[in-house]
Amino acid sequence: MKRLRLPAIWAAAYSLEVSGGDLPTKLLWAKVAYLGITLTPPVWLGFTLQYTGRERSLRPSLIGAGLIIPFITLALVISNDLH
Repeated sequence: MKRLRLPAIWAAAYSLEVSGGDLPTKLLWAKVAYLGITLTPPVWLGFTLQYTGRERSLRPSLIGAGLIIPFITLALVISNDLH
């Protein structure tokens, strides 16, 4: 199974944002880039906990708590046109 490469999504979306010709295209790719921007830190935390042998710390409650702010940020970015 292939793993999701969040920094690659972030970099690819940013490069498409920079090369976009008009404002709606740039805004679309900026929103896509936020997927990688907001989810990379929690994924890095999970990686470091596994790498250091502390995978017991990866309880569902900790994972859920670590994803609250990224999901709120994504919701605000996606709905930016509405407010």
